[in-house]
Amino acid sequence: LLISVRNILRNKGAAYLNILGLTLGMAACIFLFNYIQSHLFYDRLPQGQSVFRVETTTSTRGEITVRDAFTAPVVGPRLANNHVEIAGYARLLPFSEYGSAFFKYQKHDSLALSVFVEKAYYTDRSILDVLSLTLLQGSRDSALAAPNTLLLSATLAKRIFPQQMENNTSIVGQEFVSAAAGFFEQTYVIEGVFDDKPEKNHLKFDLLASLSSPAAGMDNPGMQQSEVVYTYILVSPDFDVSSIEKAATSPVPSAEMETYEKGIFLRPIEDIHLSTEISNEPEDGISPTLLVFLAVIAVIIVVLACTNYVNNAIINSIERAKEIGVRKLL
Repeated sequence: LLISVRNILRNKGAAYLNILGLTLGMAACIFLFNYIQSHLFYDRLPQGQSVFRVETTTSTRGEITVRDAFTAPVVGPRLANNHVEIAGYARLLPFSEYGSAFFKYQKHDSLALSVFVEKAYYTDRSILDVLSLTLLQGSRDSALAAPNTLLLSATLAKRIFPQQMENNTSIVGQEFVSAAAGFFEQTYVIEGVFDDKPEKNHLKFDLLASLSSPAAGMDNPGMQQSEVVYTYILVSPDFDVSSIEKAATSPVPSAEMETYEKGIFLRPIEDIHLSTEISNEPEDGISPTLLVFLAVIAVIIVVLACTNYVNNAIINSIERAKEIGVRKLL
């Protein structure tokens, strides 16, 4: 150890360069593996293995040609009625075409505050149980039960009501007015605040409105058959979901093309972020092939860094041979 320290002090440039190369190689490897790990642990819910997203599939000649994350609103209730193994379902309808929303909040000092929400959805009250959402404020039994009621995320609530949230003051009962004209200009009442942690979710939202609200349009019969909602189901543990998929497949005749089949596919919620072949995804996923490629690159980098360090150390050891021989002789 003493000889090594003396050699480093005597050859500072070569020693520091050698250590720097090893450090950068290890840092790059750790960074890549942390990046890979962050994408592998998406949607880790307490009951994540029992939560599935219902996807619409289109098959031609027995081969699936299209996978769509959207389903019709009737799919969730129909599956729950036909299969007792489904403990619950929840549907999410984007608040607007791009999922964003504008609201006006009338403050006590007579000033109107404009609120922009990047991701907002109409949803069933069962979303709290299906996605295991935790309420920080409000009653779980009455949340989203009535039309024109809202739930805000903790992040959005802190941005709009910083003092109340800091002092743990309830904001339940505050009113929002949607910044739209005509029929869509509705007044919504805040009924609670939910915890939006952890952030590693494929489905991100800052505001949830009751699906029974008039602006959602669920009373329209044509809306029930349109593929416009995300549907999530909660099934019993160790239940084989393939039986549900087979029962829901039905042929659809078409005058423009040969007969095709419409069906469903139940994708585990923990696998959604690693899927890239599905249309109308709420968030962009990542390819497993890319993660494997990055893992290989990380291993190659650390192996090259270690090999380079060992080679430089061996070269430097030749110059130390005389000193080591003299010390052994003494």
